[in-house]
Amino acid sequence: MNLRMDKTKGLLKKGYKVYEVSEMVGYNNHRYFTDIFKKYTGETPKNYQDHVYHQDAE
Repeated sequence: MNLRMDKTKGLLKKGYKVYEVSEMVGYNNHRYFTDIFKKYTGETPKNYQDHVYHQDAE
């Protein structure tokens, strides 16, 4: 699971849309993917992506 989430984070940092990332890492249902991501990281994929972009802008 860690490897899959690490790949997910990398793809989100590159700016892919959440539904694209979910498919790229093997989830057919992006809502389920969002639930799993949130359980693992404590935030939704979109919030994570926004947070990463905000950090990069500083």
